[in-house]
Amino acid sequence: MIEYIYDVNSQTFQDLVIQKSYEKPVAVDFWAPWCAPCRTLKPILEKLTESLGGEVILAKLNTEEEPELATDYGIRGIPNVKIFKDGQVVDEFTGVLPEGDIKVLFQKYIQTELDFFFNDIQGKDLELKKAALEKEFEKYKTNLKYLFEYGKTLFLTANYEKALEIFSLMPKLNEFEDEIIDMKIIIELLHWSTKDPKDKYEVFLVQAAKAYSENRMDDTLNFLTDLLFRKKEYLEGSVKKMAIALVHLCKDEEKKASFFRKISMAINA
Repeated sequence: MIEYIYDVNSQTFQDLVIQKSYEKPVAVDFWAPWCAPCRTLKPILEKLTESLGGEVILAKLNTEEEPELATDYGIRGIPNVKIFKDGQVVDEFTGVLPEGDIKVLFQKYIQTELDFFFNDIQGKDLELKKAALEKEFEKYKTNLKYLFEYGKTLFLTANYEKALEIFSLMPKLNEFEDEIIDMKIIIELLHWSTKDPKDKYEVFLVQAAKAYSENRMDDTLNFLTDLLFRKKEYLEGSVKKMAIALVHLCKDEEKKASFFRKISMAINA
């Protein structure tokens, strides 16, 4: 028996599926002897699992012998394949799919070398994290997630021009675009920190930019919302975008809700 392809039952399910899924993704094939599609799917799953070299574990469960487990996991039709990761079902499909489609599904949950790299730098001091990301640039410069993490870390360490340079390497439509737009808007605000205000409204922008550069988030948002109360469409709505972008990046949920209310009051005043 191949060590990453095996049968499971109610006695072994906890150890061989739930616990194992904390190490690697486990695909559980819920099948029955009388099911013709199950017989079609079985060799596809086994061949694919072998080709992945143990990166995914295949556990086969006979629903005729284990009806309670099948009921517990809501099996209404077979074959049904559920993918477990970190003790939870994270994906599934019912019926017979082409091998290529199943491979794409499995690969979503396989930890790559880059995943291990991200795990290693998680929680590190931002400067150390930036240095580690910079060191791997040539290796991962075409990877979307890497570019986003590198750009965001540059932003958080006030390397704004370099952050913009990294973001420019990413396609405009991507899963991180909303957060990137927020960071670009804040960088736009920071340009005001070196300007001489020409009117009473620009005073608020300069003060907000200086407050942000000194890590005074509350003051930054107060200056922007005060400006919104006085002239909400100032700079063609850019001030509103700056305030909202700052709130999006705020980690304190209570404070975030409070500032959203204040921005809403200013906009609707």
